[in-house]
Amino acid sequence: MEQADLAEALTQRGALIERGSDGAMVVTGMDSATIGAAARSHDITLVELAPLGSSLEEAYFDLTKDQTDYHAGQLVDATKGA
Repeated sequence: MEQADLAEALTQRGALIERGSDGAMVVTGMDSATIGAAARSHDITLVELAPLGSSLEEAYFDLTKDQTDYHAGQLVDATKGA
């Protein structure tokens, strides 16, 4: 019940809420201090509050996913006649 109450309180403050497959609540659009303050104001105890983010490597691969220097066909054709 507390999770539903917290989700409602956060949504009223403009956050977007998703449910994780493990039952966790994923909050977007609000920092951890604001989430904690909302929980405190509703007398809700948080068991864990952790920011989620991607690693630098994940961010790089996401930004460059459509960039390629060589395609497999180019490499095969380059070896013909050598």
